[in-house]
Amino acid sequence: MSRHGTLNGYIKDNCRCEECAAYVRAYRQRRRAELRATPLPDGDPRHGKPAGFNARGCRCDVCAEAAYQYGVAQRAQALAKGIGPDDPRHGSLVGYNTWGCRCDRCREAKKIGDRAFHMKQGRTERAWWTIDEMIYVATSDEPAEVIAENLGRTRRAVYAQRQALRRA
Repeated sequence: MSRHGTLNGYIKDNCRCEECAAYVRAYRQRRRAELRATPLPDGDPRHGKPAGFNARGCRCDVCAEAAYQYGVAQRAQALAKGIGPDDPRHGSLVGYNTWGCRCDRCREAKKIGDRAFHMKQGRTERAWWTIDEMIYVATSDEPAEVIAENLGRTRRAVYAQRQALRRA
């Protein structure tokens, strides 16, 4: 008997056709909405636990804090464990950013990723500031947006340069 398009077809028959997968996605979405539509009653033992926030959708301060602390603990545990030397995440931005790995391969991936990001933003190289530009930034009363437009730089670059000049 064919059970396509049902939960049983997906779970018991291990069918992964599009019809069964679509049914399961819709089922899970409906179930999540049902759970979140009925708030946890006062005194419910699930209050103050990550599941109260994540699965049940309770947004009280206690459940929110529990979910946050759980996430912090999970991240700390993962970082403490680290990634092994044969892990395929070495040499990737995930290895550098998420796992905090600073091996040569991960540093190189970070450098390449940063370069690609800046090129995508239209900044191929960090240009040095000329003396005239620095004097203009330091002495001008114009807003940073106007200075940036006049110099062909970003507003953020002008802010950073102003900070650097104030520190000097």
